[in-house]
Amino acid sequence: WSLRDLTDAYTMEHQIGEGVYGKVHRARDVVTNEEVALKKVKTDLTMEKEGFPITALREIQILKELAHNNIVALGDADKSVYLAFEYLEHDLGGLIESQGIELTEDHVGCYVKQLVSGAAYIHSLNVLHRDIKASNLLISSDGHLKIGDWGLARLQADNDGKQYYTNRVITLWYRPPELLLGSTKSADGYGTSADVWSIGCILAELLYAKPILPGNTEIEQLALIFELCGTPTVEDWPNVLGAEKLFMTVSHSLCQTLQMRRRKLRDKFDSFERTALDLVDEILVYDPQKRISAHSALDRAYL
Repeated sequence: WSLRDLTDAYTMEHQIGEGVYGKVHRARDVVTNEEVALKKVKTDLTMEKEGFPITALREIQILKELAHNNIVALGDADKSVYLAFEYLEHDLGGLIESQGIELTEDHVGCYVKQLVSGAAYIHSLNVLHRDIKASNLLISSDGHLKIGDWGLARLQADNDGKQYYTNRVITLWYRPPELLLGSTKSADGYGTSADVWSIGCILAELLYAKPILPGNTEIEQLALIFELCGTPTVEDWPNVLGAEKLFMTVSHSLCQTLQMRRRKLRDKFDSFERTALDLVDEILVYDPQKRISAHSALDRAYL
C-alpha cells in the first residue's frame, strides 16, 4: 500500500460534500471509468508533519487496516492532499431530509443493523470513529450502508488508561455525556462506548422523525440529556459524579434545576416498537461501562 500522484488519475466532477477537514467531489478513474469520491483535505486547519496533514495520515493509517462490508473503502491516496474512496450515491442525512423519500421501520432496522455491525468491527480493533452521524453514513442505491468520513478516527492505545484524547469530537447532538463532562482518557470512560451513544441517538432520531437532543451549546446539550435520561446519581455514574466532575463542568444553577428529574426515555418514545425501545434504553446510559457495546447490541432482538 503506497501513496501515488492522483492529479492525473481521476477526472474531477461536482462537489458532493464538505466537512471540517475537507471537500468531497465525485470523480472518475480515467482508465477504468469507475466512480469514486475524491476527498481534498484542507491543510489550513490541520497540523502538518513533513508537509502532509496529520489528520489525513491518521485517516489513511486506520482505513488501510480496515476491511468490512459496512466500512467505506479507501481506494487510493496521493502524496499531497487527495484521498479516493469508493462512491456511494446517498447519505442517511440526505435521505432523512428528502421530501420524496419515506424511511419505513424496515429501512431503519436494516440501516441500524449495518451501522452497528460496522461499529462492532472497528471497536474490536480498538478504533474509535468519533463522528458518527447521519450525514457520515453513506448508502448505495440498493440499501448498502457504509460508515464514512474517518477524519476524526483514532486508534485507542491498549495501555493503562493514561493516554489522553481530545473530547472536542463528535457533533454536539450525538456527543455522549462523558465527553461533555470532560473525559479525556479511558480511565474516565473515554472509549468505544462514545460511538455507541451516537448510534443510539441516530436510531431514536430515525424512529422519532427528528433529532432527539438538538442542543446549541454544551451546557444546553447536557440539560437535554438530563431531561431525557434523568438527573444522574453517583450510583448511575460513580467514575464521574463520585469525583464531582459534574459540578466542575456544569453550573450549580443547572444542577439545582435538574436535581429531581426522573428518567423519561421510555415515556417519550413509547410509540417505538418494544425491541427498538429496549435497545435505545440500553444505549442511552450515563456510565460508559454500563452502556451496551456494539458487539452485544447485535444480539438484541431488534437487530
